[in-house]
Amino acid sequence: ELSGRVRVWTMDQDLDKSKPAQDTDPQKMEQVVSEHEFHVPSSSGTTLTICPPQLFGHGNVMVAVGCVEDGSIQLVSTGIVTPQCTKDPDPPGQILQSWGGGAVPARMAW
Repeated sequence: ELSGRVRVWTMDQDLDKSKPAQDTDPQKMEQVVSEHEFHVPSSSGTTLTICPPQLFGHGNVMVAVGCVEDGSIQLVSTGIVTPQCTKDPDPPGQILQSWGGGAVPARMAW
């Protein structure tokens, strides 16, 4: 059974510069929590790539997710906007487009 769960994390651009090397003591480690989590039906979890925000004019960051049941690729909103975006983001997990079908996607690149 495929979970279809997608999690998205974000971090400050200067995070690497502002923090010292990670301490391996479990008491001192930070808990990392995903910013968004959503479900994409029939996704395999092995083929996912971030889609350039300007590619489709939606203005928010999207992911292309490979699905095994029908072999399609789903273009899904992450709910995260870029600084240049002039509109509200689409809700996380909203399928914006679907392509193809018939063959299981094994690899994707932009």
